[in-house]
Amino acid sequence: MASFGTAVGVVGYAAIMIGGLWFLIAAFRESVWWGLGVLLIPFVELFYLFSYWEDAKKPFGIQILGIIFLLASAFVFESALPEMMMMEY
Repeated sequence: MASFGTAVGVVGYAAIMIGGLWFLIAAFRESVWWGLGVLLIPFVELFYLFSYWEDAKKPFGIQILGIIFLLASAFVFESALPEMMMMEY
């Protein structure tokens, strides 16, 4: 069960990274200043998200999906924890 949780967690991390990179590319496609702002300044990403929803909704959705996978992974690990503690080495 723990290996399944690990796989789900890896998929979640990958989705977050892919969505974040796609989001950054979308910001740079709008302008260099938007891209630098999203990359370097906190909360500019949220402002870009709300200002350019049509360009940013797919990468944002992939990031949210990755977060859901990470939460699912945490629940799988939590449910597998008693089994792992009872194993004899």
